[in-house]
Amino acid sequence: MFNCDTMEFEVQTLFEEFENSYAPHEGQVFQTLDEAKEFYRDYGRVMGFGTTIRSTQKIKRGIDKPDTCVLSCERYGHHKKVDKPQDNNFEKSVGKKRNTSTIKCGCKAQLRLSKMDDDKWIVVKFDKTHNHNFVTPSKRFRMRINRSMPKGAKDSGCQSFRRRRCFLSDWRVAC
Repeated sequence: MFNCDTMEFEVQTLFEEFENSYAPHEGQVFQTLDEAKEFYRDYGRVMGFGTTIRSTQKIKRGIDKPDTCVLSCERYGHHKKVDKPQDNNFEKSVGKKRNTSTIKCGCKAQLRLSKMDDDKWIVVKFDKTHNHNFVTPSKRFRMRINRSMPKGAKDSGCQSFRRRRCFLSDWRVAC
């Protein structure tokens, strides 16, 4: 017999065990910044939130590579509201952005990294407090983080996709 309450409890327990064992922690060391980014991106993908690079900082002058990096939930911060023009004067509305929907809600979740002397990266701060719900597993394929196409697929598949697209666009123009 199938019991939804028991199943939900088991899923929640597995989710908590995963979060406790796989979550980043202060003092965790990564060999490269790319490795740290990929780890946090994968962690966010499994947990149900998207990630973004909030900031990088170059402390030492003359070096092109960053010394600190803050990775955060893609819902950090707030959308800047733009004043709508009061009248229909075109000159006043130049430079104004149109009002768009946003997913930003002031989430504080972040992973702060700092570069050590041996060019490894260490987690200085990890805040996992989100002020929003996570994306459910059935809808995670829609997340921005899952929309990227692997490099191998781009190299092999895009050429045929572009050819098919050009053919279809030529066909539409001919009609």
